[in-house]
Amino acid sequence: MSAIAAVKAETQYATTLTWSTMTTSDTGAAVDTQDLEATKSFHQISGGAATAQLQHSNDGTNWVNLGSALAANSITEVATSARYIKISTVASATCSVILSAKRRRL
Repeated sequence: MSAIAAVKAETQYATTLTWSTMTTSDTGAAVDTQDLEATKSFHQISGGAATAQLQHSNDGTNWVNLGSALAANSITEVATSARYIKISTVASATCSVILSAKRRRL
């Protein structure tokens, strides 16, 4: 089991985080999202019937599921003001999860 780190790409207005090639024994490492708007778009991409469960936390220790698990090749938009987000489980196949969000104006 591995914690897959997210690759971060930033522009002046938005941030994209990608957890790539996660398998059934992997989790997506937690990321700090305090500089992002509350509404975030998640894309789950897979070559099969993979699912991925998003979780959020205010302290990085206690985690709660964020909506339902993402189905294969799906897009969902969620709103959370929690500071941290991670991918808790991947079931059935290899997948990648992409988070896109506007950067917060500080």
